[in-house]
Amino acid sequence: MGDLKRKRDVEDAAEAGPVNRPVVNGGASAEGSAGSAQASFSLNAMVDRVELERARLERAAKKVKVDSSGSVRSAVGNPAANAPTPSIANQPASTQSSSTAYSMRYPHGHIGMTQVDGPADPRYTRFEELVDRHHLQRGIFSAFQIDDQWLMAKVNRTTEKYIVRPYGMEILEPPPMQYHPGYNMYWVFPPRRRKYCCMHVKLLVLWYPGFLRVAVPSANLVNHDWVQLENVFWAQDFPLSPTPRPENATSQFALDLTNILTLLEIPSTITALLAHADFSLAAVNLVFSKPGTHAGDDLHSYGMLRLAHCVRELHIPHLSPSESTLTAATSSLGDTTLSWLTQMLRAACGKDPHRHTSHEDEDTALTHVRILFPTKETVLSSTYGAPGAGTITFQRRYWEKHHYPQRCFRDSISTRQGVLSHAKMMVCLPATVAETGFKLPGTPQFASSTTTLQPPTQTAPIGWYYCGSHNTTLSAWGKLAPNRSGTAIDINNWELGVLVPVDADGVVVGGDGHGGGGLRAVWPYVMPAREYAGREPWGS
Repeated sequence: MGDLKRKRDVEDAAEAGPVNRPVVNGGASAEGSAGSAQASFSLNAMVDRVELERARLERAAKKVKVDSSGSVRSAVGNPAANAPTPSIANQPASTQSSSTAYSMRYPHGHIGMTQVDGPADPRYTRFEELVDRHHLQRGIFSAFQIDDQWLMAKVNRTTEKYIVRPYGMEILEPPPMQYHPGYNMYWVFPPRRRKYCCMHVKLLVLWYPGFLRVAVPSANLVNHDWVQLENVFWAQDFPLSPTPRPENATSQFALDLTNILTLLEIPSTITALLAHADFSLAAVNLVFSKPGTHAGDDLHSYGMLRLAHCVRELHIPHLSPSESTLTAATSSLGDTTLSWLTQMLRAACGKDPHRHTSHEDEDTALTHVRILFPTKETVLSSTYGAPGAGTITFQRRYWEKHHYPQRCFRDSISTRQGVLSHAKMMVCLPATVAETGFKLPGTPQFASSTTTLQPPTQTAPIGWYYCGSHNTTLSAWGKLAPNRSGTAIDINNWELGVLVPVDADGVVVGGDGHGGGGLRAVWPYVMPAREYAGREPWGS
């Protein structure tokens, strides 16, 4: 737990400045040290610890050793294990196994919360329920923090794995993809693009016999996030066919997912396999942030402007800054300004945030934006206290700024007593609903593959819901910047989340190509959220 205290707000690195700390892989903190040593930083330490954990879980561990290059090799010595297996990488997963013991769990999509310490509760989800090691054939795993020992104990050694991870904070050009044959594992390093860039995407793409599972969680690949903190996730299972599906050429979800994985440097031989999945029932819009300054054709592809574009495409009536409330739950904060919150509110309503903001606009944002972040009191009274809040970060120097929008803040209190939240989610609803009629369920509403579902509701949505990796920061969503060609958006982080249209009860509304049926949003916070009323935010 002590290692978690070293986590700081690198997601808002543009405001926080340079940070040089070890990366979390085997229990260190999240912000990367420089140099090529980082690329193999955890393999030597990982080997023995992984085997001990695997022995405990399976009683079938094999000893391994590390060669001089840092690659893990089997102690038995298998030359074939030192090379990738193209035959696997170029076939649809559905042809790799005849097993029928594992069926789709989320055919209609599911928005859920992670299980925390305590008795098992079928309403909540453990990592092992998303990632079933006994049937998983291939997987892409992406996160900001990765504990290799923990992850390798939960995925079979022979399973083909692509681990998308950050490199050193000071390294502008990460190395190419690295293959570690002892674990049939590839380490993938997305481009940094700028000095203070954070690879913050949480994503699971999992090939099982006969179907593909795509999940976007807010949790990192560490035990703390899946056991002690509350996190949210969206997941959906998509049938696989032996041959590519021609409709994927026009499926927006398929195109977006392929583009995102390509930008993250996943090999084309793997992204090509997405063509075998049937994405016709994809129930969400993908909202992506990519580091850099974006203008022209890319202006509405990323960050805040991607959010505005998706909201417009949902055709939600009556969304306007003066009549809607944007509520954002976040686990990290930076140097937020009222002007920026005003732009976010306009984007949340599908409006053009480029327009110059007036004092009247900013007054509207003070009234219609709510930021849920825990107070010091809430953290200290939680089950794990301050040590459990190591990944909930805020620097007090921002809070003390004269123009910091303190009036927008509300206390983040989970409906599960004593639990702290690492979830990132937003909901935009009519102000009257947000203040007096908030009905989004506090616990997940699960529809399994055997559940009889009602057809997707075709009533008009009244708002939208988001969950994913974006914190409520400029680095995550971007800030508008002048450009020679007009408007541009400047973004520091790699981020990913999902957006769905909802009715007053949180039910995802069908239509416009979205499956909808059975999918429901979840909002795990006590509402209405209490005002700070003199309380202090948690932070350093």
